[in-house]
Amino acid sequence: RDKNGELFKPMIAGSSIYWTNYLGATNENDQIKYINTWIKNGAKMDLWWMDAFWHTDFGNWVPDYNRFPTGLKAISDLAAANNIKTNLWFQPEITAYSKTETQKTGNGYSPINPDWIIEGYAKSADTYLLDFSNPDCVNDQLQRVITTMENADISVYYEDFNYIVGMDWAAANTANPSRTGMFENLYVQGHYNLWDGLKEHFPGLPIISCASGGTRNDLETMKRAIAGWRVDYYGACNVHAVEKQSATLAINSWLPYSGSCAVAMNHHPDK
Repeated sequence: RDKNGELFKPMIAGSSIYWTNYLGATNENDQIKYINTWIKNGAKMDLWWMDAFWHTDFGNWVPDYNRFPTGLKAISDLAAANNIKTNLWFQPEITAYSKTETQKTGNGYSPINPDWIIEGYAKSADTYLLDFSNPDCVNDQLQRVITTMENADISVYYEDFNYIVGMDWAAANTANPSRTGMFENLYVQGHYNLWDGLKEHFPGLPIISCASGGTRNDLETMKRAIAGWRVDYYGACNVHAVEKQSATLAINSWLPYSGSCAVAMNHHPDK
Protein backbone atom coordinates (compact mmCIF):
# COMPACT_ATOMS: atom_id res chain seq x y z
CA ARG A 1 0.00 0.00 0.00
CA ASP A 2 1.07 3.59 -0.47
CA LYS A 3 1.85 6.01 2.36
CA ASN A 4 -1.84 6.86 2.64
CA GLY A 5 -2.77 3.21 3.11
CA GLU A 6 -4.35 2.95 -0.33
CA LEU A 7 -3.70 0.10 -2.76
CA PHE A 8 -1.12 0.90 -5.41
CA LYS A 9 -2.67 1.86 -8.70
CA PRO A 10 -1.52 0.12 -11.89
CA MET A 11 1.43 1.81 -13.55
CA ILE A 12 2.28 2.10 -17.24
CA ALA A 13 6.02 2.28 -17.73
CA GLY A 14 8.14 3.50 -20.59
CA SER A 15 11.70 2.37 -21.19
CA SER A 16 14.59 2.19 -23.62
CA ILE A 17 15.99 -1.13 -22.38
CA TYR A 18 15.49 -3.07 -25.64
CA TRP A 19 17.50 -0.55 -27.60
CA THR A 20 20.16 0.24 -25.02
CA ASN A 21 21.18 -3.15 -23.50
CA TYR A 22 19.10 -2.31 -20.45
CA LEU A 23 21.08 0.76 -19.28
CA GLY A 24 24.44 -0.57 -20.37
CA ALA A 25 24.62 1.23 -23.72
CA THR A 26 23.10 4.58 -22.89
CA ASN A 27 23.84 7.74 -20.93
CA GLU A 28 22.03 10.53 -19.13
CA ASN A 29 21.48 12.70 -22.20
CA ASP A 30 20.14 9.77 -24.20
CA GLN A 31 17.70 8.83 -21.44
CA ILE A 32 16.46 12.41 -21.33
CA LYS A 33 15.97 12.34 -25.12
CA TYR A 34 14.00 9.09 -24.87
CA ILE A 35 11.68 10.50 -22.22
CA ASN A 36 11.13 13.69 -24.19
CA THR A 37 10.37 11.64 -27.31
CA TRP A 38 7.74 9.59 -25.46
CA ILE A 39 6.18 12.76 -24.07
CA LYS A 40 6.25 14.56 -27.43
CA ASN A 41 4.44 11.65 -29.06
CA GLY A 42 1.71 11.64 -26.44
CA ALA A 43 2.67 8.42 -24.68
CA LYS A 44 1.06 8.32 -21.25
CA MET A 45 3.53 7.04 -18.66
CA ASP A 46 3.39 6.71 -14.91
CA LEU A 47 6.92 5.37 -14.63
CA TRP A 48 10.25 5.54 -16.45
CA TRP A 49 11.81 2.08 -16.13
CA MET A 50 15.59 1.98 -15.53
CA ASP A 51 17.01 -1.53 -15.56
CA ALA A 52 20.47 -3.04 -15.05
CA PHE A 53 23.96 -1.76 -15.90
CA TRP A 54 23.63 1.84 -14.74
CA HIS A 55 26.25 0.88 -12.15
CA THR A 56 29.96 0.06 -12.48
CA ASP A 57 30.07 -3.05 -10.30
CA PHE A 58 27.83 -5.43 -8.40
CA GLY A 59 27.76 -4.77 -4.67
CA ASN A 60 28.47 -1.05 -4.30
CA TRP A 61 25.56 0.26 -6.39
CA VAL A 62 27.34 3.42 -7.44
CA PRO A 63 26.21 4.98 -10.76
CA ASP A 64 28.62 5.13 -13.67
CA TYR A 65 29.33 8.85 -13.41
CA ASN A 66 31.11 8.87 -16.78
CA ARG A 67 27.74 8.14 -18.42
CA PHE A 68 25.41 9.51 -15.74
CA PRO A 69 27.20 12.61 -14.38
CA THR A 70 24.35 13.60 -12.03
CA GLY A 71 24.01 10.04 -10.76
CA LEU A 72 20.69 9.63 -12.66
CA LYS A 73 19.08 12.60 -10.88
CA ALA A 74 18.67 14.65 -14.06
CA ILE A 75 16.56 11.81 -15.44
CA SER A 76 14.37 11.72 -12.34
CA ASP A 77 14.04 15.51 -12.37
CA LEU A 78 12.74 15.53 -15.94
CA ALA A 79 10.37 12.67 -15.18
CA ALA A 80 9.05 14.37 -12.03
CA ALA A 81 8.46 17.62 -13.94
CA ASN A 82 6.10 15.61 -16.15
CA ASN A 83 4.41 13.73 -13.29
CA ILE A 84 6.35 10.55 -14.04
CA LYS A 85 8.09 8.40 -11.42
CA THR A 86 11.40 6.61 -11.92
CA ASN A 87 12.43 3.15 -10.79
CA LEU A 88 15.91 1.68 -10.51
CA TRP A 89 17.16 -1.91 -10.74
CA PHE A 90 19.14 -3.46 -7.89
CA GLN A 91 20.44 -6.95 -7.11
CA PRO A 92 21.69 -6.43 -3.54
CA GLU A 93 22.31 -10.08 -2.67
CA ILE A 94 24.97 -10.51 -5.35
CA THR A 95 28.50 -9.26 -5.86
CA ALA A 96 31.13 -9.88 -8.50
CA TYR A 97 33.93 -9.63 -5.92
CA SER A 98 35.52 -12.75 -4.51
CA LYS A 99 36.86 -12.83 -0.97
CA THR A 100 40.39 -12.00 -2.14
CA GLU A 101 39.72 -9.69 -5.09
CA THR A 102 40.78 -6.05 -4.86
CA GLN A 103 37.67 -3.92 -4.66
CA LYS A 104 37.05 -0.44 -6.00
CA THR A 105 37.62 2.50 -3.68
CA GLY A 106 36.94 6.23 -3.79
CA ASN A 107 34.11 8.16 -5.47
CA GLY A 108 31.42 6.56 -3.36
CA TYR A 109 32.89 3.06 -3.24
CA SER A 110 33.57 1.27 0.02
CA PRO A 111 34.83 -2.31 0.38
CA ILE A 112 32.43 -5.13 1.12
CA ASN A 113 33.54 -7.17 4.10
CA PRO A 114 35.09 -10.37 2.66
CA ASP A 115 33.57 -12.36 5.52
CA TRP A 116 30.15 -11.61 4.00
CA ILE A 117 31.05 -13.01 0.56
CA ILE A 118 29.99 -16.61 -0.05
CA GLU A 119 31.94 -18.33 -2.81
CA GLY A 120 29.18 -20.72 -3.77
CA TYR A 121 27.99 -22.66 -6.79
CA ALA A 122 28.43 -19.74 -9.23
CA LYS A 123 32.05 -19.03 -8.28
CA SER A 124 33.29 -20.11 -11.72
CA ALA A 125 31.11 -17.37 -13.24
CA ASP A 126 32.58 -14.71 -10.92
CA THR A 127 29.23 -14.38 -9.18
CA TYR A 128 29.06 -14.54 -5.41
CA LEU A 129 26.29 -14.52 -2.83
CA LEU A 130 26.26 -12.05 0.04
CA ASP A 131 25.49 -13.46 3.47
CA PHE A 132 22.01 -12.12 4.18
CA SER A 133 21.85 -14.28 7.30
CA ASN A 134 24.18 -11.66 8.80
CA PRO A 135 22.33 -8.50 9.91
CA ASP A 136 25.46 -6.37 9.43
CA CYS A 137 25.68 -7.44 5.79
CA VAL A 138 21.99 -6.67 5.24
CA ASN A 139 22.32 -3.24 6.83
CA ASP A 140 25.39 -2.48 4.72
CA GLN A 141 23.50 -3.19 1.51
CA LEU A 142 20.46 -1.30 2.82
CA GLN A 143 22.51 1.84 3.35
CA ARG A 144 24.13 1.57 -0.10
CA VAL A 145 20.72 1.28 -1.78
CA ILE A 146 19.23 4.13 0.27
CA THR A 147 22.15 6.43 -0.61
CA THR A 148 21.83 5.82 -4.35
CA MET A 149 18.03 6.15 -4.34
CA GLU A 150 18.12 9.39 -2.38
CA ASN A 151 20.87 10.92 -4.54
CA ALA A 152 19.00 9.98 -7.72
CA ASP A 153 15.53 10.81 -6.36
CA ILE A 154 14.20 7.36 -7.25
CA SER A 155 10.52 6.70 -6.49
CA VAL A 156 10.23 2.92 -7.04
CA TYR A 157 12.64 0.18 -5.93
CA TYR A 158 13.06 -2.64 -8.45
CA GLU A 159 14.84 -5.79 -7.27
CA ASP A 160 16.16 -8.74 -9.25
CA PHE A 161 17.80 -11.97 -8.12
CA ASN A 162 19.45 -14.06 -10.85
CA TYR A 163 20.91 -16.75 -8.64
CA ILE A 164 19.89 -20.29 -7.61
CA VAL A 165 20.26 -19.61 -3.91
CA GLY A 166 18.92 -23.02 -2.93
CA MET A 167 22.16 -24.61 -4.08
CA ASP A 168 24.13 -22.59 -1.55
CA TRP A 169 21.54 -23.23 1.16
CA ALA A 170 21.90 -26.97 0.50
CA ALA A 171 25.69 -26.68 0.68
CA ALA A 172 25.36 -24.99 4.07
CA ASN A 173 23.16 -27.87 5.29
CA THR A 174 25.73 -30.42 4.13
CA ALA A 175 28.57 -28.53 5.81
CA ASN A 176 26.68 -28.26 9.11
CA PRO A 177 23.97 -30.94 9.30
CA SER A 178 23.15 -30.18 12.93
CA ARG A 179 21.99 -26.73 11.76
CA THR A 180 20.04 -27.84 8.72
CA GLY A 181 17.73 -25.10 7.50
CA MET A 182 19.05 -22.38 9.78
CA PHE A 183 21.12 -20.55 7.17
CA GLU A 184 18.14 -20.49 4.80
CA ASN A 185 15.81 -19.33 7.58
CA LEU A 186 18.06 -16.47 8.68
CA TYR A 187 18.88 -15.53 5.08
CA VAL A 188 15.22 -15.15 4.15
CA GLN A 189 14.58 -13.10 7.28
CA GLY A 190 17.49 -10.89 6.26
CA HIS A 191 15.93 -10.31 2.85
CA TYR A 192 12.60 -9.34 4.40
CA ASN A 193 14.46 -7.03 6.79
CA LEU A 194 16.11 -5.28 3.84
CA TRP A 195 12.72 -4.51 2.31
CA ASP A 196 11.24 -3.50 5.66
CA GLY A 197 14.18 -1.14 6.14
CA LEU A 198 13.55 0.43 2.75
CA LYS A 199 9.86 0.86 3.50
CA GLU A 200 10.65 2.41 6.87
CA HIS A 201 13.07 4.88 5.28
CA PHE A 202 10.81 5.64 2.29
CA PRO A 203 7.20 5.47 3.59
CA GLY A 204 4.85 4.13 0.93
CA LEU A 205 7.72 2.94 -1.29
CA PRO A 206 6.53 0.66 -4.12
CA ILE A 207 8.76 -2.41 -4.48
CA ILE A 208 8.80 -4.29 -7.76
CA SER A 209 9.91 -7.92 -7.39
CA CYS A 210 11.45 -9.78 -10.31
CA ALA A 211 13.98 -12.50 -9.32
CA SER A 212 14.60 -13.85 -12.84
CA GLY A 213 10.93 -13.28 -13.52
CA GLY A 214 8.45 -14.49 -10.92
CA THR A 215 10.60 -16.87 -8.87
CA ARG A 216 10.02 -15.12 -5.56
CA ASN A 217 6.29 -14.59 -5.34
CA ASP A 218 5.84 -16.16 -1.89
CA LEU A 219 3.29 -14.80 0.57
CA GLU A 220 5.69 -12.75 2.70
CA THR A 221 7.34 -11.24 -0.38
CA MET A 222 4.01 -10.30 -1.90
CA LYS A 223 2.97 -8.63 1.37
CA ARG A 224 5.78 -6.19 0.71
CA ALA A 225 6.08 -6.02 -3.07
CA ILE A 226 4.36 -6.16 -6.44
CA ALA A 227 5.13 -8.92 -8.94
CA GLY A 228 5.94 -6.20 -11.43
CA TRP A 229 7.95 -8.47 -13.73
CA ARG A 230 6.08 -11.74 -13.51
CA VAL A 231 8.03 -13.78 -16.06
CA ASP A 232 11.25 -13.43 -18.06
CA TYR A 233 9.57 -14.93 -21.13
CA TYR A 234 8.52 -11.62 -22.58
CA GLY A 235 8.73 -12.23 -26.34
CA ALA A 236 7.14 -9.93 -28.87
CA CYS A 237 3.48 -9.13 -28.27
CA ASN A 238 2.39 -9.74 -31.84
CA VAL A 239 4.25 -13.08 -32.03
CA HIS A 240 3.97 -14.62 -28.55
CA ALA A 241 0.58 -13.32 -27.46
CA VAL A 242 -0.76 -16.76 -26.47
CA GLU A 243 2.20 -17.51 -24.22
CA LYS A 244 1.96 -14.11 -22.56
CA GLN A 245 -1.77 -14.47 -21.99
CA SER A 246 -1.18 -17.91 -20.46
CA ALA A 247 1.22 -16.40 -17.93
CA THR A 248 -1.31 -13.67 -17.19
CA LEU A 249 -4.12 -16.18 -16.64
CA ALA A 250 -1.99 -18.34 -14.34
CA ILE A 251 -0.72 -15.61 -12.05
CA ASN A 252 -4.11 -13.86 -11.85
CA SER A 253 -5.46 -16.93 -10.06
CA TRP A 254 -3.17 -16.02 -7.17
CA LEU A 255 -2.19 -12.38 -7.40
CA PRO A 256 -4.56 -9.59 -8.44
CA TYR A 257 -1.73 -7.21 -9.31
CA SER A 258 1.20 -8.18 -11.49
CA GLY A 259 3.01 -6.73 -14.45
CA SER A 260 5.04 -7.59 -17.50
CA CYS A 261 6.52 -5.87 -20.50
CA ALA A 262 5.11 -5.36 -23.95
CA VAL A 263 7.44 -5.55 -26.92
CA ALA A 264 5.83 -4.75 -30.24
CA MET A 265 7.46 -4.95 -33.64
CA ASN A 266 6.19 -1.99 -35.63
CA HIS A 267 6.37 -2.73 -39.34
CA HIS A 268 4.92 0.69 -40.15
CA PRO A 269 6.91 3.21 -38.05
CA ASP A 270 5.46 6.10 -40.06
CA LYS A 271 2.04 5.19 -38.66
